[in-house]
Amino acid sequence: MRKLLGLLFLLFFFVFFKTADAEEIFYRTLKKGMTGNDVLALQEILAKDQMIYPEGIISGYFGEATERALGRFQEKEGIVSKIIGEDNGYGTAGPRTREVLKKYLSIETKEEEITIKEEISASPVLVEEETEQNEVIEEEINPFLVEVLVTNKGEYRAYIEVRSERIAKLEVEYGEDGNLDKIKLISKDLMFSLGDYLDNLEIDKVYTIRAKATDKNGIISYSKEKTFSLTSENDPAVITYGPVVIIRNLPDVFVEVIWETNLECEDAVYYGKTPFYGKIATGKKEANHRIILTGLEPGVWYYKTSCFVGGRVTESDNASFIVPETSSLKNTENNFSASAFYTIFEVFSFIFNILK
Repeated sequence: MRKLLGLLFLLFFFVFFKTADAEEIFYRTLKKGMTGNDVLALQEILAKDQMIYPEGIISGYFGEATERALGRFQEKEGIVSKIIGEDNGYGTAGPRTREVLKKYLSIETKEEEITIKEEISASPVLVEEETEQNEVIEEEINPFLVEVLVTNKGEYRAYIEVRSERIAKLEVEYGEDGNLDKIKLISKDLMFSLGDYLDNLEIDKVYTIRAKATDKNGIISYSKEKTFSLTSENDPAVITYGPVVIIRNLPDVFVEVIWETNLECEDAVYYGKTPFYGKIATGKKEANHRIILTGLEPGVWYYKTSCFVGGRVTESDNASFIVPETSSLKNTENNFSASAFYTIFEVFSFIFNILK
């Protein structure tokens, strides 16, 4: 019976409060450069369609990726299309766009309402069991969805992101050996999602973690507990091929540095005219690395490759390469052209003397 009453309460809450949340959230025009809970809600809606928002970044900051995704959303919903050179609201959440976004929140509310109704209809009438102390045994229900993600595990830290179905104060509880004796405040303000680092962690320790979210009405919900460590998913990358340096002259000299690693990692090449380098060229996250160095003067250049993943860096040995002089090649071409012109001139002179 208690469970049935609890489900009925949740149904009442979703119908009367979540609709109000939609009006409260999308109350202003949203555009690039803005931050806030309404931006988080916008990104949550856009991220549900990977064709619209492939990056799926939910940070609360309205950047270029969010602007592009919102433009695609507006085209899909028939709100506005992109016209080059015209400011027609493309990529900006004005009144018409916000009304559509509110409908998406309402759809989510109805889906949750249907789920709860199905649970109510499928739930048998429970008979309360009383102990000798007349304590009622009942199932604990988390009133809204909360999850915690653990990423970017470094040598002494891990990045924690908490996501909540409602705007809420966000915290994590964590500890060693199954204990949850430490608390980290992620956001004291009401937000849908936010992340932060847990510092001073130890290698080879297994940590248990769960998220805690407290909404504006003081209702608390917890995520499922997770375990993580800083070793199993945090092995450094290993260089499996290279690095190899290829010098090209087409027509300006540039150098390709190529190498491969067993893991995808953020790559870079440090280089310079001395063994202390002084210059850096960065690439992207990949396993087959290719970075081009330009603007190199003739002479000896020193370099090493670097690859960053999971808080650990893999570097190649210090090495060097020589950029050759290109003037001799150009002089050869010029001399060839001059000699060819002189030969042609002699032939014409010979023919002219014969005809004369």
